[in-house]
Amino acid sequence: MFSRSFSPCHLSSFTVNQVFSNVTLPTLLLSQSFVHHRSTFSRPCSSPCSFSSSPSRSSWELPDLLEGKIQAISDSDGVNYPWYGNTTETFTLVGPTKKESKFSVSMNDNFYPSVTWAVPVSDSNVAKLTRIHRDQSFTTWLVATNTGTGEMVVLQTIKWRMKLCIEVNPQRPLGQRARLAEPSAQEQPTVLPKNEPIPASALVKPNANDAQVLMWRPKEGRPLVVIPPKHR
Repeated sequence: MFSRSFSPCHLSSFTVNQVFSNVTLPTLLLSQSFVHHRSTFSRPCSSPCSFSSSPSRSSWELPDLLEGKIQAISDSDGVNYPWYGNTTETFTLVGPTKKESKFSVSMNDNFYPSVTWAVPVSDSNVAKLTRIHRDQSFTTWLVATNTGTGEMVVLQTIKWRMKLCIEVNPQRPLGQRARLAEPSAQEQPTVLPKNEPIPASALVKPNANDAQVLMWRPKEGRPLVVIPPKHR
């Protein structure tokens, strides 16, 4: 939650929003797992899933991020570009004001990834999943926008990271297969002492969910696109 006070202003309308951008970190593919450097399973970013019988893996990937074509991609809900949402995430202050105004804007991001037990390119339903690895970094910008001119002013820049590793034994019964590996606790968000500019790619479509691609990367043979991007 962010609280910010403003002295009297004389703008016709002044909106504080949050731009939420998603930047994928390269992850390291250890033995049979995924990384964002070839394999990473993730949400809008990438997350690799490893499967038994070979170090083959599936991963959600953002091609333009992986190839370095863009610096960041929006994690907007896809409706309120470029903002993360349009409820608690924004506040509109209409001027002129006669006294100092104080208000709060907040955002809540929840991870709900889905992973298949079986190899995604197989007709078999036999469980072969052995590992899930996820490593994503995020930047959240608190921004004031003059709705009359479109001018944006960055007020705060917040960095945070999501790391997750789950070891899976597909031979065990349901409810006993998964074990949480390190880290057991997440790093806390950091408010930067100096603001960073918002990359142009984070202010336009597509958002991460529409740009992600599900890839299958076998130990041998060519990678396959399992689910293409919604936005081309």
